[in-house]
Amino acid sequence: MRSSVTDSITMRERFAAQSVIEELLHCQESRPPRSFLGRLFGASPLCPESEPWYRGAKGELAVASLLTGLPHEWTVFHALPVGSGGYGINHLVVGPGGVFTINTRHYSGQEVWVAGHTMLISGRGTNDIRNAELEASRVGAMLRERMPMLPPVQPVIALVGAKHVIVRARPRKVRVIEAGDLVSWLTNLVVVMNESELDLLVDILDEPSTWQAAPVVVHPEVWDKFAVLDHEVRSARFLRAGWTLAGMLALVGASVSVLPLLLQSMAGGLLP
Repeated sequence: MRSSVTDSITMRERFAAQSVIEELLHCQESRPPRSFLGRLFGASPLCPESEPWYRGAKGELAVASLLTGLPHEWTVFHALPVGSGGYGINHLVVGPGGVFTINTRHYSGQEVWVAGHTMLISGRGTNDIRNAELEASRVGAMLRERMPMLPPVQPVIALVGAKHVIVRARPRKVRVIEAGDLVSWLTNLVVVMNESELDLLVDILDEPSTWQAAPVVVHPEVWDKFAVLDHEVRSARFLRAGWTLAGMLALVGASVSVLPLLLQSMAGGLLP
């Protein structure tokens, strides 16, 4: 999604997963419409390149929904553009307990294993911990130019949908946590920032100029297009599940109808 809109907005107006959704819709531009039969049988409207972006968006939206449970003294920013590609920090949370960059990882149904600086997803290595450290370090260096006494920015990896999470040894700098435990963990931290410090920090974070020179805008049509696409994806999944169930029931029905004939045939073979 590319727009000619140039009016800057405050960063708190950016919605959760905005950057990821923009990339998702950009990928979908080359996807031809599904045929009638494709829609009827539940073919996915997503192209293969869009699948990771869609999962990422759903994960970020799930975490954003949980973060609405934070008390009023906490402030949450979403989809902060820090990289040249226009996407970067999933969520940045500021409150009495400090400053946190939250990287959402949607690992639905997968095993997550953590030991120090190593993180495996169903046995596959990832750079999640290293990337989270770099993200927090970059934000901390940027903010300390304005607030030299700012506490260290803590990187967090919030796991969405993981089947099992095993932490053998906690990473030294990164907190790896299941998304459902995030709000409780944040609100029980020791207070390290007072109200005046928080007000100043939020004002700094809210300025688009803090993040990048290019205009930071919200495209009103982006969310509407994503809502339509999300509905199509969920409807397609429902249809595929329905057809699978219908096939299983048909198979069972055929078995039930054939079984008496089979038993009769077997009985006939046993009679003298």
